[in-house]
Amino acid sequence: MNFPRKQVIACALAGVAIALPGAVARSQGSDSAAEAAESRERFAPETQRLLLDLAARARSLDRREQEIEGRERALAELEAELDRRFEDWDGLRLALDERIDELKQGMGDRVAALSKTYGAMPPEDAAALVEQLERDLATAVMARMKSKQAAKVLAQLPRPVATRLSERMVTPLVLEDVEPETRR
Repeated sequence: MNFPRKQVIACALAGVAIALPGAVARSQGSDSAAEAAESRERFAPETQRLLLDLAARARSLDRREQEIEGRERALAELEAELDRRFEDWDGLRLALDERIDELKQGMGDRVAALSKTYGAMPPEDAAALVEQLERDLATAVMARMKSKQAAKVLAQLPRPVATRLSERMVTPLVLEDVEPETRR
């Protein structure tokens, strides 16, 4: 069993008081100053010192218990605040993820439209434009073209550029980043 400290200390003090001669009057509720003084005189000095030490220790433990309870309350408040902030952050993260998905979807749609446009051009003109595009965009545009159209455009590009584009077109990372609808 786990007893509260105050009860343990009170029991210890009561046990010392009962065991000592003359303490019976105190245990019966006698509160007169004379009886208390007489009772103290009957205690040995060591016993008096022990009782004073026990009382001081009890006060010290009470103060520490109050400090700990205050810290526990403050900690509980901080934990609640952290929980609220994490909920807010999760909401923001979800909103950002949704917005990123929307932007990726829009990017995929725009890349598809650009691929269609480049596919309708003469291969020489499309190759000149693809060569000037940023690498990831050029890769996405070429990957979305029909095979025959892409082959004609690649044939018009300088060999190192066509090789790099071909290698990047088979790398799934680029396609997943630009075309989220193909993963679904």
